Amino acid sequence: MKMTNRCNARSECLEAQIAVLFAVGLTILITLVGLGVDVGRALSVKTEQGNELETISEACMSQANSVKFAQNPGEEARGQVVELLTEGAYTGRAVVWYAEAPASETGRKDRYGGTLVTLDEETPTTLLGVAGVDSLKPASSRCWVTHAYSSAAVWRPPTDGAGWVEVTLENGRVTSRRSASAPFEAAPDELKQAVRSAM
Repeated sequence: MKMTNRCNARSECLEAQIAVLFAVGLTILITLVGLGVDVGRALSVKTEQGNELETISEACMSQANSVKFAQNPGEEARGQVVELLTEGAYTGRAVVWYAEAPASETGRKDRYGGTLVTLDEETPTTLLGVAGVDSLKPASSRCWVTHAYSSAAVWRPPTDGAGWVEVTLENGRVTSRRSASAPFEAAPDELKQAVRSAM
């Protein structure tokens, strides 16, 4: 009788341990599958962002003269990017910076301006929600520099319009916008380095 009770207790204990191990294993398995599915979706979004940024940078470089001769080149450059995102029916957030190297660095004969665009988009998760991760936020950025002039003396507009704009878009429709002016030194390091490297 005692032996039977001991066996039953061991058997029940073993069954409980197996149940716990199964639950832990199932959670790990769902998390790994979730990583594959949800991270794969986020990487796909990141690839789409890269393609969008490639298209935008090529279009903006081909329209460099409109920035070169603008009364407010920063406003013109940022406006071009937002317009292209609208035309492309982009959904997500975009931050667009424009900065020109100050004349004290370039001298009188040159003007160098750069644009930095960062796109990010919240992608909801499916299986990773079990692990408490409700969304992933893939982000991509691209920077390009234009050498607007190289001549005996450079025309400089009253303002270079340096600063940033942040817009949120839904299928190409701007749902929120905020912006600010900022000096060259306040620009992101990636943008400053790109402009200075081009000089």
